[in-house]
Amino acid sequence: MITLLLSVTADPGGGGYLVALFQEDDSGGWPAEPLVSSTIPADLCPSMAPAEIGQGTVDEQIRRYVQDNRQSGAFDHIGGYLTGLVLRGDVGARWDKIRRSHPEGLRTLLRIEPPNLRLLPWEIMGQDEHLFVNPTSLFMRVQELDQDATQQLVPIRVLVVEGKRDDQLGTLDEVRAIKLALPGFEGRVEAEFLTEPSEVELKATYDRLTPDIFHFIGHGTRVPGTNEAALRVFNRSAGKYWLLTSQYVRSLLRPSPRVAVMNACRSGDVADVRSLTEAFLSGGTAAVIGMQGDIRGQAAAKFGGTLYQALARGEMIDKAVTSARQAVFVAVGVAMQGRDWFLPSLTLRVRPEQVLPITSAISEQEWRRAESRLRLKDVIQVFVDRVDERYKLAMGVDPDVGTDPGRLLVVTGDFLTGKSCLLHWIRRRCALRGRRVKYVNFRVGERRDLVKALCEIRDTPEDLPSLGESAARAFDRFNYDLPYLASGHLPVEPAGEVPHADDPPVPDSLQPGAVTLVDRTLESFRDALGAATAESPLVLILDQLDGLLLSTFQQDLFPGLIRRVADEDDIPNLRLVVALTTEQVRDYWPADDLGIGEWINVDLCKPEEYESLAEDVVLALGRDFREEHKDLIAAVKPFIHAHAPWKIKELMVVRDLALRL
Repeated sequence: MITLLLSVTADPGGGGYLVALFQEDDSGGWPAEPLVSSTIPADLCPSMAPAEIGQGTVDEQIRRYVQDNRQSGAFDHIGGYLTGLVLRGDVGARWDKIRRSHPEGLRTLLRIEPPNLRLLPWEIMGQDEHLFVNPTSLFMRVQELDQDATQQLVPIRVLVVEGKRDDQLGTLDEVRAIKLALPGFEGRVEAEFLTEPSEVELKATYDRLTPDIFHFIGHGTRVPGTNEAALRVFNRSAGKYWLLTSQYVRSLLRPSPRVAVMNACRSGDVADVRSLTEAFLSGGTAAVIGMQGDIRGQAAAKFGGTLYQALARGEMIDKAVTSARQAVFVAVGVAMQGRDWFLPSLTLRVRPEQVLPITSAISEQEWRRAESRLRLKDVIQVFVDRVDERYKLAMGVDPDVGTDPGRLLVVTGDFLTGKSCLLHWIRRRCALRGRRVKYVNFRVGERRDLVKALCEIRDTPEDLPSLGESAARAFDRFNYDLPYLASGHLPVEPAGEVPHADDPPVPDSLQPGAVTLVDRTLESFRDALGAATAESPLVLILDQLDGLLLSTFQQDLFPGLIRRVADEDDIPNLRLVVALTTEQVRDYWPADDLGIGEWINVDLCKPEEYESLAEDVVLALGRDFREEHKDLIAAVKPFIHAHAPWKIKELMVVRDLALRL
């Protein structure tokens, strides 16, 4: 794609403004001399300005007109006027020639340096053709473009803050539209939503999540007695407002998000959103999307939802914003002559492809094969909430660089509270991040003794077998030892290399004999796990322990594997996750060892969470939330006893009925 830079700077010689058109060179830089240039008079050619904006300073009158009119046929005239300012004469002719010669795609970066001109709604540019809604000839604002080679693995972390629930502004509609788009990312996004948080709650969530995208929905304002812009947040628990100021953005939202989205120009002054934009950009944010006026209700929801849908399709930020702006333009711009479509303003600090450089660790083809084989999408499609549990599990099995978690995690909770869904969720997350996972479900079939349990762990394929190819012969010694041990004898040392068995043995059981044979069997198995994880870590998940003999778990598997993993260093690259119901903890787990490992409790849901979680299930199914869904949730509520703590599995009733609507 050809990239042009359209620069507007103060003309040091003439008192007006200098417009220059540059074309990116082969090295990705800009030549010292422009292709062409022109000038704009200091008074912005008032004779060319639309008559509707009235008399006075042109830039101030345009801003005032846009703020005061939600719908107007004059918006097209203003767009034509702004286009005539920057794409005039040789600059316009050269730009149009380049565009026509590159129908496959053109990107134009608009850099406006004079502060008063930055406040103009350049997104309305065009007359017969609106330039900022064309997906093949992209227009966006930029500051000085920095080089940023930051790379990180999925997931993209999103924090959406609803500063104040406002039916008139349609804040809930926008939240729903974003949630509706999230399944399209297929696990590549982890999103959290806060409504009317306190300062402490927002800061704690931000620090824990460290979002790549910070999305604020609410009101913008000014700090009393100052010119400082702020986001207005209602603290629901305290019943009062607090201000998320530009200083707060610069000092406390660290590290800066890669993208900031602010549907928050509620003060009636475009300068507010530009000031907040500058605060994010100066702190290192790569791209800021701000609103130059109130974009309300369905238009806001349309923009927010389409933005995330476009990102889910893999579109870069400039095209995603264009797609979202175009969706609003179709809805309210053509027939209704509304302003909502041009109010969203994207400003870049880095090149579009560097804004969200977040990739999967495996190829798309390998991921599709894994999704088809494991069917993880199906089992966690409506796995909602459990934010804290997800975070603890993710940090335990796939920690950030520099952290040193324990090697044993125990997931527990009442029957049907969503423990297995949590485990399937971490499997998908690990797959996308190129982490090895082996998930062993003991529930199906007869109850296993020690030999059957160890062989099942050995024989269960990893979620992504290609990641564990180097460990193909890790169990050769265990496979050689096992027939001897099962028959009640110590292994005879092989004369040469340990043979490899393509079809490893599964003996019936260990023959009665010295307890040392059990210890030797477990030792050989631990050695095999150590060899299998020598080159890369493995997450081993043991689920549905009711498929094991109680004696096997208590006398053999717990002391010989689980406790050894937790206490010893002989398998340093193994992360062991064990899932048990509350009853199984009582029956299986030794009471004296309840303190080992890190425990993640998957609790019952609170009564007041029912409506919001049920709504999230409907959205996770890809259904627009409508009045009939609200009625459905209300009708189902008495049957799942949501007046008291309840099991999240009960939401499957909502899912099944919603699929029929």
